[in-house]
Amino acid sequence: MSTLAPGGRMTKDVVQEEISRLKVLWNAAEKDIDKKLLNEVIGAVHAEQLDRFEKVQLADALKVCKESKSMSEAGRKIFAFSRKNKRKSNDSDRLRKYLAKYDIKWNDI
Repeated sequence: MSTLAPGGRMTKDVVQEEISRLKVLWNAAEKDIDKKLLNEVIGAVHAEQLDRFEKVQLADALKVCKESKSMSEAGRKIFAFSRKNKRKSNDSDRLRKYLAKYDIKWNDI
């Protein structure tokens, strides 16, 4: 912020402007979360108790699962890059364990 601030000085106005900019970005990201799908699968009460990071991550994983024909296909999509670093990639098992953290089974989706 100080690098881009006029004269390299962060003033109260510069900070307020940055806060406003970030709030707009955060609100846009919040709208991208598929709350309906989260609420369907884990319930509204449980969904509200998740941190924002978890909501975004879980909502994306659920969306991929819903669009996939099998748990293996969903796992391959979700773990597309990290699977390359594994000697044996069992994406289905990794996805099953991830979903289990939220007490979700493949058939729940």
